[in-house]
Amino acid sequence: MSECADLKLIAAVICVIGVASAGCGSRSHPTDRQPGVEGTARTAAAALSSSVVEVTGTASQRELSVDFQVRYTAASPDRLAFDDESTIMGQTSRVSLLIIPPQAWSLENGKYAPFTVADARTFSADHAWSLVPFQNATLVGTEDIRGAKSHHYRASVDVQLPLADVAGALIASEDTSFDGLLNHFDVDFWVDDMHGWPVKARYAGAGDGNFDVTAELTQANDPAITIAAPGP
Repeated sequence: MSECADLKLIAAVICVIGVASAGCGSRSHPTDRQPGVEGTARTAAAALSSSVVEVTGTASQRELSVDFQVRYTAASPDRLAFDDESTIMGQTSRVSLLIIPPQAWSLENGKYAPFTVADARTFSADHAWSLVPFQNATLVGTEDIRGAKSHHYRASVDVQLPLADVAGALIASEDTSFDGLLNHFDVDFWVDDMHGWPVKARYAGAGDGNFDVTAELTQANDPAITIAAPGP
């Protein structure tokens, strides 16, 4: 399958996950309520003028295991770069996308080619935090994350999410055969004490397979973050 086809598949799956995580009937285990954390965290993340979020993880089921690394870059709220690399059975696949409205390009055979994006938000870092139960969590304590004082929270959530869809949103290849459901996530997340935005999240999903992911905000409001149109 071409990089373009993989990218369209990832876009479709991310949309499915966005809908599912919002309405899948997820249930948090009894924890302390954290009023205001969700609104503040999501608003602060959305208000970032520029950012880089790096996601690493592994999806596994039976003999199949896939490692992936995803980098979400935003030079402005609508000027985005998405880069996804996955390794399956020793084989590496990559998809990459640049969005500079009104244009977008995807990586095809080592070169960027024009690509149609229905909704640029599909490839934004918002999805890195989409399963974080900001409002229902236990405060663990305060820690430094990349030099920033941050509150550490922990939560457990029961869900009903297809493993193939959750993994597909972050795997740069269609050459996987996951099935069944993820029915539980343990989530640790950290919120910047000064700015209110999420700086790190660690998901441990279990069910018919396993899904372990860490997302981390590595740059925030950094004028050095730039995204240029590809050369001829």
